[in-house]
Amino acid sequence: SIFVFIFECESLQTVIRALGPRWIMEGSMSGFLGTIVLNSYNYADWKIKMEDLLIVKDLYELIDRKDIPTGVIKYEWKILNRKVVATIRQCVDISILQHVASDTNAYELWYKLSANI
Repeated sequence: SIFVFIFECESLQTVIRALGPRWIMEGSMSGFLGTIVLNSYNYADWKIKMEDLLIVKDLYELIDRKDIPTGVIKYEWKILNRKVVATIRQCVDISILQHVASDTNAYELWYKLSANI
C-alpha cells in the first residue's frame, strides 16, 4: 500500500541522516555501504572488502573459478558473471575503470586488477 511505501521511505531517510555525510560520500562513490573504492594505493584493503562483499552476495565463486562448474547452466553462470563484473566496476576509481571497461569475465578481471595494482 502507499502507506507502507511512505513509511519505508521515511525510515530510510532517517537511517541515512543518522549515518551522516561520511556514509553518503562512500555510498555515492561505491554504491555499497562500507566498500572502499580501489585506487593505486589501497589494493590490499580493497581486496579484503570486495571478497567479503562477493561472499555475502554468494558471488565469490566466480572470481575463484575460471571454468563453469559441472551441472551449472551456462546462461545462469553468464548472468552471475556479469553481476560480479558490475559489482567490481562499481568499486574502482574512475582512473582504473577506463582500463577495465571492456572486461566481461569476472575471473579475468579480478586477476587483472591484482596483477596491475
